[in-house]
Amino acid sequence: MKKILVTGGCGYIGSHTIVDLIDNGFEVISVDNNARSRPHILEGVEKITGIKVKNYTVDLCIFDDTHAIFQENPDISGIIHFAAYKAVGESVEKPLLYFENNNNSLINILRCAEEFNIPHFVFSSSCTVYGNPDEVPVTEETIFKTAESPYGYTKQMGEHIVQYTVNSNKLHAVLLRYFNPVGAHPSIEIGEIPIGKPANLIPAITQTAIGKLPEMKVFGNDYPTKDGTCVRDYIHVSDIAHAHTLALNYLIDDKMDSNCDVFNLGSGNGFTVLEVIESFEKVSNKKLNYTIGKRRSGDVIAIYANNDKARNVLGWNPVYDLKDMMHTAWEWEMKLHNDKNMFGGKNADLNLSSTLTCAPIIITMFKDIPVTGNKDTRSGFGDGILEAARENKNIIALTADLAGSLKLNAFIKEFPDRFIQCGIAEANMMGIAAGLTIGGKIPFTTTFANFSTGRVYDQIRQSIAYSGKNVKICASHAGLTLGEDGATHQILEDIGMMKMLPGMTVIVPADYNQTKAATKAIAKYEGPVYLRFGRPVWPIFTNEKDFTIGKAQVIAEGKDVTIFACGHLVWIAVEAAKALETKGISVELINMHTIKPLDEAAVIASIKKTACVVTAEEHNIIGGLGDSIAQVAARNFPVPIEYVGTNDTFGESGKPSELLVKYGLDSDHIIAACEKVIARKKSNS
Repeated sequence: MKKILVTGGCGYIGSHTIVDLIDNGFEVISVDNNARSRPHILEGVEKITGIKVKNYTVDLCIFDDTHAIFQENPDISGIIHFAAYKAVGESVEKPLLYFENNNNSLINILRCAEEFNIPHFVFSSSCTVYGNPDEVPVTEETIFKTAESPYGYTKQMGEHIVQYTVNSNKLHAVLLRYFNPVGAHPSIEIGEIPIGKPANLIPAITQTAIGKLPEMKVFGNDYPTKDGTCVRDYIHVSDIAHAHTLALNYLIDDKMDSNCDVFNLGSGNGFTVLEVIESFEKVSNKKLNYTIGKRRSGDVIAIYANNDKARNVLGWNPVYDLKDMMHTAWEWEMKLHNDKNMFGGKNADLNLSSTLTCAPIIITMFKDIPVTGNKDTRSGFGDGILEAARENKNIIALTADLAGSLKLNAFIKEFPDRFIQCGIAEANMMGIAAGLTIGGKIPFTTTFANFSTGRVYDQIRQSIAYSGKNVKICASHAGLTLGEDGATHQILEDIGMMKMLPGMTVIVPADYNQTKAATKAIAKYEGPVYLRFGRPVWPIFTNEKDFTIGKAQVIAEGKDVTIFACGHLVWIAVEAAKALETKGISVELINMHTIKPLDEAAVIASIKKTACVVTAEEHNIIGGLGDSIAQVAARNFPVPIEYVGTNDTFGESGKPSELLVKYGLDSDHIIAACEKVIARKKSNS
């Protein structure tokens, strides 16, 4: 059984392709950092196939992390590369984001394919490579016109990168230019899950019909087409998925006349936007609420495929028509709407109709919390220090041989003379940082949390804290979510160690946005600071503007129980609160990102309202956030308290998600703690 690596395997087309590959006898592993996808979708894949697919939550733009996947899986025999950002409109607004992500990830994958002698490569391209063609339908020989969007240009560049690469080595590749994949798997176990407001037509239609969106907008009705709206070629996602399997077999069977071939994947029929809406209305029996708006930048007038080559060479025969596409898309949307316990019995916060900017954070229903993406908190630090350095020339970054892991590459490129590489000499780094403050510099030390505290505690105490030096100690890879590196690196005592130092401010932000905001804030804050963040990709749900050092953030107001959480556990507490909400339990959730100085006023006000508390932290309950909350409660308003955190133990090597469950830091344990503390409150009354 040949092992195939699917990048972007948690995405829309990737997940359907994984199903088709398994159905055709392949072993599959996935890599997806879930920045634009949901990991829960692989549970749907498992329901269809009976196979649990391993996913590596890795950012392919980081070569070392990408390389590690291939080291662990030397038997990979083929790669299907989907992973890319794909929103045309967003690419116009943020072109550099698309050039960086889509091209760098492709280059890193090809570098690994070359190094590990992986012979078969399938590249997910797009009909956007044709630009505004002179005539339709387009064939594989149609000359590229200027791409109408940065997204389309990344696909043109991607094809050239693949072609030049295969011409220089033994790799063989197929480029699949597909048109507009729509619909859902016939089982309705997997389908499209847009992050934020949908940019594609079909999910915009279904979300409007179900009531998630008040109305949808048709972009332009003045094009030179039969009804004035754009013409597109729509193809069922399962047909697209099967084409990838056929392309892989085409490579494996060595049927190619050259080392790179290309195929159009479309139905061969063009439909206007209004024709698609009409088809949906007939299938769903729903009248769609839509308005006509201005043309959208990046849209081409009309494009559809000549698919003769794929039919004749690959043996590809699409089996679903437009009616099938609309039917399965609508069935999937209704399933998302009706099944509140989809994917393992937990509210999966799927298919949110928020935009890519955060809403105000204080809410009344946890289901209303918008998730605007997924990204590691250490990237928030890297982006934050870069922005802070642009504003303040005194900011200096120091690292102990971990510039890449701490996301300092952009800083180093822009400010090479403000970067100090200290090597694996953390104690020296702290001493250098303390000395730099004497000359008015603002040093940011960077390394893993274990090395930022345990290895150098004497230097921090004597050289930084004792004299109140303005050093920012920035610590990544904290807690159990470091994962496979194990107990020697998974420090669970650092918050306690640092908050005991007189004058030390301790901050543990919840997500990418808050870490970025905290990094910029501490640059303006006088005095030593310990900033703790992590490695895993995590939901983004806070607003940068809502962060203030020492000011607790109320995520939601409630009356039955208060959860005080910090770091990664804030989002897990959100998931727990959603489940408790369905049981009629009203949760007040407070993001206590600043452990010291603690917002005592917020603590007292909340516990007086709910009269019972659960604390949640990725840290030992001895000396952490829970201890700080308990001290305030004991002095001012004693209430029952339950603690969620590690309990006087070290960690171990394993997957982050599994470690959180084993050590009691998952949503189920928070739910149980809330129910227990409420029962204690009632028994005391």
